[in-house]
Amino acid sequence: MYSTAQHPIWEPWHPRQLVDAAVEFLARHYFRIELIGLENLPDEGGALLAANHAGMIPLDSVLIVSSVRRHHPRARTVHAIADELLFKIPVLGEQARRSGQVWATDPAATKRLLTDGQLVLTYPEGTRGLGKGYAKRYQLQDFGRGGFAAVAMATGVPIVPVTVIGTEEAYPVLANYKPLARLLDLPYAPVTPTLPLLGLAGLLPLPAKITLVFGEPIGTEPATGAAAMRERAGALSGQVRSVIQTTLDSWVGRRRNGGFG
Repeated sequence: MYSTAQHPIWEPWHPRQLVDAAVEFLARHYFRIELIGLENLPDEGGALLAANHAGMIPLDSVLIVSSVRRHHPRARTVHAIADELLFKIPVLGEQARRSGQVWATDPAATKRLLTDGQLVLTYPEGTRGLGKGYAKRYQLQDFGRGGFAAVAMATGVPIVPVTVIGTEEAYPVLANYKPLARLLDLPYAPVTPTLPLLGLAGLLPLPAKITLVFGEPIGTEPATGAAAMRERAGALSGQVRSVIQTTLDSWVGRRRNGGFG
């Protein structure tokens, strides 16, 4: 006798599985994602991934985390450092916690992950990258004082530059409506070709082709003394920024029809 209990015809998916499947479908068919240099990520041990940041929402984080988990030979998990604003958003905040993202205001958690041999993704530009506007697309903003490099040095892990091409077209920010941003206590209030014109539908990204380029790891060595550490961290920060900007300049010129071709 056939029993559906023993041979289930349909099993419900966990919500995270549904999200992962949706992200994979969009990455492959909507954004036509291209992965370059994935072999530069270590098979084991910690590494700090430093990427450029752009677009209205952190689409880049979603695609990097998903791509590494699905396509790296060891299916490695990437823990993205996120602004605390993300964790306050219903549904998205809970999904961020479940996927292993960490608060940007908790550097101790980042150090623990790296020391434990995990991959951590950071954006040295911070929200400056997200809100810089389409007129400044693919122009890296300031990387700060090299705090991310200091963390890598303190934990002895390499830095892997990650260049993201395509999110600038997927979310072309035309302006930052500062009065609304101040009213809502947000770092920026983006105006795009579809937002706020189409309401919530304006949050949907445009179907631009997205390329992720994982650069060669940059070794980090701790220096002796606080002044030497700051100098070394600043130099590393500049080196990572130069690698990403050079890669951006090289790849952006190859794109057909602004990434929509």
